[in-house]
Amino acid sequence: MNSAISKSLLFFVVMTANFFKTSQPATFFLAPLIVVITRLAFFGDVHFDHNHWYSTPLFQKVFTWVLFAPWFEWLLATVIVIIQGFLFNAIINSRGLLERVSSSPLIAYMIMASFFAEQLFLSPALIANFFLLFAMKKVLEIPQQTNTRGKAFDAAFYVGIGSLFYAPAVCAIVMVIAGLAYFKSFVWRDHFVTLIGAATPWLFYYAIIYITGADWESPFKISDSVIHDISLFQGATVILAVELFLVLMIVLPSFFKSIRLNIVRVRKSYLLLLWWMILVLLSWYIFNVQTHQQLHLMVAPLAIMIANYFYYARIAWMRESLFYILIALALFNTWFVN
Repeated sequence: MNSAISKSLLFFVVMTANFFKTSQPATFFLAPLIVVITRLAFFGDVHFDHNHWYSTPLFQKVFTWVLFAPWFEWLLATVIVIIQGFLFNAIINSRGLLERVSSSPLIAYMIMASFFAEQLFLSPALIANFFLLFAMKKVLEIPQQTNTRGKAFDAAFYVGIGSLFYAPAVCAIVMVIAGLAYFKSFVWRDHFVTLIGAATPWLFYYAIIYITGADWESPFKISDSVIHDISLFQGATVILAVELFLVLMIVLPSFFKSIRLNIVRVRKSYLLLLWWMILVLLSWYIFNVQTHQQLHLMVAPLAIMIANYFYYARIAWMRESLFYILIALALFNTWFVN
């Protein structure tokens, strides 16, 4: 009996990443459990510094109420990450970016969304990322559309809403335009509709301010009191950069191989997400974002690269090792690096 239990435990420990290669009910319980475990470090932490936020007036107006209790803020952020993980998993599987329906995108997203201390609480980037996932969904649906204007407008509209909460999210409009260029031939009306879609939430924003007489500032006017300066050579930044570099060195060869061997639609989708990650890194400096929460906007492209590796890696022990390395790094970052 004890031998059977030991073998079962050994199988679970060794084959966890492989377990997520398929889509089965147990994965939908195990993935959120891993999220909770990796985020326990700051549960109820009254010393968490909210001055790290790159906060906009709209975010301050809408979400200030959650600050009454750190545990509630932690809980709300955790629930949002779990919902985002399931949404991302559904997007990837519905667009067929992996050969078969898999839970690899789910677990990859949830781990990377809990990878660093500033991701553990509610932040503008976390809220904006919700809308960017919907924008990504609309962009990836463009190849199946004869008339792309509706999808382009919707995608840009979601980007506009996200930018109201987190100004650097506006850079995702480039992803929408790139998606039109990647998947369809150039039609100037599509690009014009895209710009209108991005501007529409802003028009509503200023219309509400005008009608109500509210004293709200521009979403791009960031108060100095909510900016926490970081340095490229600050300890936490260097640790995060080294960790992400090592992870990318492991997963990128497999990702580029998938780009070469996949059908055209999937290849273009992968390239679009790759450029999205590069754009987020550039926007970190274009917008002079002074917090690590920008990583939220990189979670989706990082997650598809890691999920791709989990799914296609031929050497089982390397796949399993990466899975546990990511969890260990997430625990190390949230407990010791902040």
